[in-house]
Amino acid sequence: MFEPWSPVADGVLLPDTFINLLNKGAIAKVPIMVGHVTEEARMFVYEAFTKPISEVEADALVRLIWNGKDVAKRIFKQYPYPEPKPKDYRDWFSVLGTDFVIQCPSRNVSNIFAGHGLPVYWYNYDHAWDVKGLWGPNMTFCEGHACHGGELPFVFNSANKTTAVRLKPAENMLASQMSRAWAAFASTGSPNHNNAGAGPVLSPSWPEHSTASALGYAFRTPGSAVVAHERAPFCDLWDELGYVFN
Repeated sequence: MFEPWSPVADGVLLPDTFINLLNKGAIAKVPIMVGHVTEEARMFVYEAFTKPISEVEADALVRLIWNGKDVAKRIFKQYPYPEPKPKDYRDWFSVLGTDFVIQCPSRNVSNIFAGHGLPVYWYNYDHAWDVKGLWGPNMTFCEGHACHGGELPFVFNSANKTTAVRLKPAENMLASQMSRAWAAFASTGSPNHNNAGAGPVLSPSWPEHSTASALGYAFRTPGSAVVAHERAPFCDLWDELGYVFN
């Protein structure tokens, strides 16, 4: 629905699906950086459903999308409806969608790469822009939220390049952190050290992800930090159910 164009495993150019190739170890032996923003699915849910979703509609959507035996029952157990019950379930569905579509697959991929002994640097971007109006008139639902794509002006440290945007000091620090870490990773394979001998890029340093510790970096204001993957119980469910639709 959201990404109708995707690679096709034709057995010639692409011998298999991405996830199957990963599990077989048919991957480039290089470090990777993988991560997400906190509310990845919010934009897509609110774009798809311009009006509030009722509890009945939320229930029907889950049963329609995940229609395997007992799957919906397990999802509702892991993601109980909020209390008191809201009039609009789009926020609830956004949490579910973020886990299934991006956050938990990111952890799954990180675990696979780490299992093959490769350096993996996992991150979460959790900052809502202080400047109002940057999402434009059609995406006001992202105001005050860490929506899909919201990290890009910080990764490229590009927000202050326009006359319309002036980041606050804490945001400028965040942009400096992220852009330097991404540049260091691109040039050295590690987000912690650049190749100019200018010393460490991040403090504390960004640890490699492992299946045992599942540590990563949370980029946020007022201060970024090393964190453990907080969605582990939810991602354990999705790893078990799988990410492939028939």
